[in-house]
Amino acid sequence: KPYTIHGDVTDDSVGLWNAHSYISTLVTLGTPHLSQERWTKRNLDFVNDNYPGAFHQDVNYICVAGKAIYGKRRLGSWLAYNSYKLTCGEGNCWGDGITPIAAAHLAGATNITLDEVLHSPRRKGLWYGSSEVREAWVKCL
Repeated sequence: KPYTIHGDVTDDSVGLWNAHSYISTLVTLGTPHLSQERWTKRNLDFVNDNYPGAFHQDVNYICVAGKAIYGKRRLGSWLAYNSYKLTCGEGNCWGDGITPIAAAHLAGATNITLDEVLHSPRRKGLWYGSSEVREAWVKCL
């Protein structure tokens, strides 16, 4: 029986709980699948403990990570460093400026790493939704 989440899920909303049977491919774009941050860690630990890795065998999991910024404790990369450290526990690593590669990849999934891809759109640079970047992952659908 479904439980209520912020009043959005009711006893009549069982379709939400059975949606995975209609999903053939799941694409995540810079999505962290783990976290060290207190509140997010609790939620992601629940998911990883109960539905580890690419859990549903009939779903094609595609996890896309950007490799644009190396996190360092210095001007210009401190935001990436702190975000990576809070997410995977290590700040000195590659990622999209927000999500480290290690957190964006999922065991058992088709994991793709794209060079020079940032987490979100900016005036300069590529992000997951840029037309030339989409070509790299949309073919997996």
